Order: sequence, then C-alpha cells, then structure tokens
Amino acid sequence: MKKIVLAVLALSICTLFACKKNKDGKSEYPFVYLNDCISKMYSHDNIRLCFNEIISDSRCPKGMYCIWEGAVVGKFTFSSNNKSHVLTLATNPLNLPVSKDTVVDGYRIEFIDLKPDREQGTIPPPSQVRAEVKITRL
Repeated sequence: MKKIVLAVLALSICTLFACKKNKDGKSEYPFVYLNDCISKMYSHDNIRLCFNEIISDSRCPKGMYCIWEGAVVGKFTFSSNNKSHVLTLATNPLNLPVSKDTVVDGYRIEFIDLKPDREQGTIPPPSQVRAEVKITRL
C-alpha cells in the first residue's frame, strides 16, 4: 500500500513541475488569435500558422463539475516552403477522430490549449479567442 501511495505522490509532483507556465502564469507557447496568423523564421524557413476556426468546443465550463474535461477541435493552416496544409487538431483527442499534433514538412505542430477558458452561458468575442500552439523543428 505504501508503494502505491508513494507512486501516486511522485506522479503528482512530476505533473506539477512539468507544467509549461512561466512565473507570471502565462504560457511559454506562442499563440495565434482566431481568424489570424503568426509567422516565424526557423533557420532558412519562413513558416506561418493560421487559426481558421473552432470546429467544436466541449470543454467543461469554469466552476462546473464534469465527468470529462472536454476538448477543443480547431482548424489551422500551416505553410512552409511555399506549401499550405490544412490541419484539424484537438486539445484532448481522447475518443475523437483527430490528433493533438501532427508533423508537416519537418515541423511538429501541437494544439496545447484554447483561451479564454470556457464559461457557462458566455461566448467571448472572436478577437479574444486564441489557440496556444507548440511548433517544433524536427
């Protein structure tokens, strides 16, 4: 029994320290606003990621207790080397026919989160909605 308790405690501590937030609580990942794009230079590649639309948002609203945390499915366009690729990614793809990340032209694109958090009965204006993404050169 002690081993199980210690394993759960160790896993909890690892999870706590694995969080990708900086000291002021903001994400270290870049974000892209809904209906907007971001551009970045990697070596000699100029890449661009556009957040086209929210396909679905089943996240549990703030202050509510839910059985499942839910997921956001978003549509993105990733461009590199003068080629565009339409991507459909989910923040939590469990039981969904989409993935959290994908690899395109030597880049891994991962949908981390959608901000602001969902609140019951309110829909934020599109100008405030932003996707946190992680782009890694492989």
